[in-house]
Amino acid sequence: MSQKLVLYLCLLLLILVVVVRSSNKRPHSFADKLREVLSRRATSVASLFLLSSPSLSIASTSTGASTTAAAAQVTSVQFSNLDESAEFIQKHCTKILQAARQSGKLLYRGEPSLTGLSAALISSDGDLLDVDTYNERKLDANDASPQAKFGSLVANYFESLDAAITSNPKPSTSHLATGSIMEASKWGPVASVWPVDALDFAYLKNEKTWWNDDYSTPQSSNRAPLFWRQEELLAKFLHDELKTNFCLDLALEAEKEIMFSSNVLAAAGNVDPKFYPLLLKARANRQLFVAVPILQTSKLLTLLDISPRDVTIRVGTSRRKTKDEELEESFEDIRSLRDKYMRL
Repeated sequence: MSQKLVLYLCLLLLILVVVVRSSNKRPHSFADKLREVLSRRATSVASLFLLSSPSLSIASTSTGASTTAAAAQVTSVQFSNLDESAEFIQKHCTKILQAARQSGKLLYRGEPSLTGLSAALISSDGDLLDVDTYNERKLDANDASPQAKFGSLVANYFESLDAAITSNPKPSTSHLATGSIMEASKWGPVASVWPVDALDFAYLKNEKTWWNDDYSTPQSSNRAPLFWRQEELLAKFLHDELKTNFCLDLALEAEKEIMFSSNVLAAAGNVDPKFYPLLLKARANRQLFVAVPILQTSKLLTLLDISPRDVTIRVGTSRRKTKDEELEESFEDIRSLRDKYMRL
């Protein structure tokens, strides 16, 4: 009897300690807020189970250090198969999915963190303000080469945009993707990307990409060199060019370079509990999106019921292309890149 009494007393003391700590703790960090959201849908026991689940493959990598910003961290969870990734996209990436269905075009990104042929849910830091994003090597403080100056200019350009843009998406917490496969291939192995809902996006009305090499040269015919360093010129540029959360399907169809932001905390309550371990690893400035290797695109389009569209009329005829012809031309770029990425 005495042993049972001691056991009960110890248990009661433990409960009191937990209650006191809980009552004194007020969440301030992003992780605390995220755990509050997640706790409404899953118990701590379930979370521990998921963390040890063999069906999940959780990887964390760094894409390199920077002299001006922290190393870009990438955390990912691989899907077990393409069907599972398609189901996730249909449930949690409805905004980009609707635009893809309307335009018949996909959003692409060079994604070095993606390995093999498995799709993945990726959470990563924005790197648009990082000099190393635009340089093939680190920027030496004493390096006066054109390449080093180029990286500094582009990073400075996005820093100026970040200070001037007042609404999401902002360069400091965003990624770039494009409707062009060839443009995306300049930055790494190509994948179609599917930002989760709570998506903000922006693009430039008359420019296909956010950065133009002419911006840094005196020969630029459209804008004054280094215009972003002059407040009035930058304000006019954004007033004339910036399109925010407007007609995503048209931006895809025009193969625009799109800046997107998909806040992890905003999406946390809407994501399947299977992916909670990934979300718990994420920080407030990270973005959440699905990445599917380009070699899986054909099957993915079928699973998502997307029909690629090409409204170009055949030369010398008055008929539109058949569906088979559309598919053949839509995947021509994919096949041309197949050998290249299979060697990576």
